[in-house]
Amino acid sequence: MVAKPAPSQLELFAATAAGVFKSPDGGVNWNAASTGLTTPDVQRLAIDPNDSATIYAATTGGGVFKSTDSATNWSAVNSGLTNLDVRAFCLDSTTSPSTIYAATAGGVFKSADGGASWSATSTGLTDLNVTALAYAGTSPSATIFAGTASGGVFISNDGAANWGTSNSGLLNTLPEKLRYRNLHLGGMVPDRGH
Repeated sequence: MVAKPAPSQLELFAATAAGVFKSPDGGVNWNAASTGLTTPDVQRLAIDPNDSATIYAATTGGGVFKSTDSATNWSAVNSGLTNLDVRAFCLDSTTSPSTIYAATAGGVFKSADGGASWSATSTGLTDLNVTALAYAGTSPSATIFAGTASGGVFISNDGAANWGTSNSGLLNTLPEKLRYRNLHLGGMVPDRGH
């Protein structure tokens, strides 16, 4: 589920096995919002931090879908995405359009153009069955964490170009979700990742 502030109420969007649902009134009422989705099983949603009307949907078997009108209409954005079983996203909002990273059953894919094209970025991943991603910021390049089905956690310090293991002390190497929390003076940056 993802949320965005609306002029008078909080808009909510839910990813379900029956598609996307939208609540314009903070969860009081829900309506189907799946026009254009060719597969109903939506795993994750991500709102583009640079444009709150742009939402991405990760689907099982259908790849990535994009809406530029707050989930009213969806279009597949899978050019170069060779595995359509997408489990999670993370977005780098320091770029415009936002750089998107997608976790799939065939590794990590990256789009630097808002989903228009994708490239595999799995060098160093010994387990391509990626189940979770977390974005940890840019310093000097994007740092990304990937959770895999049997290889544990991997880290990339160069925008997903290369990966290395990050499992020291990790007792269970089957992470289903990853969260990154950045504490800094003045408060906390929200969790980033799924």
